[in-house]
Amino acid sequence: MPKNLTVAQGSTVNIPCVVSNLDEGDVMVWASRNPDKVLFFNQHKVAGTPDHYSAESSNSGYTLVISNVQPGDSGKFECEVRGWQARSMTLLVVGRYKADCRTV
Repeated sequence: MPKNLTVAQGSTVNIPCVVSNLDEGDVMVWASRNPDKVLFFNQHKVAGTPDHYSAESSNSGYTLVISNVQPGDSGKFECEVRGWQARSMTLLVVGRYKADCRTV
């Protein structure tokens, strides 16, 4: 997972969380850290998660998909699998025609 990602407003962003040796019974959690809120347990959307957020699965993990990203979607996202260290990245949404890169 990249540490930082800058995307243009209105685009779709895919944030992968790849885990080697993901077992069938493992639970992956996607969370937002701005404010702290669990978004998904595996592909199951938690109540209150924005409609334009979805999760896709593969045999190596889950991808958080945010469609039509807006400035309010900017912030830190984290995925965690039971027994593994959490992985996080910071998403920055900028105006449709301007992009810049920032490090955290």
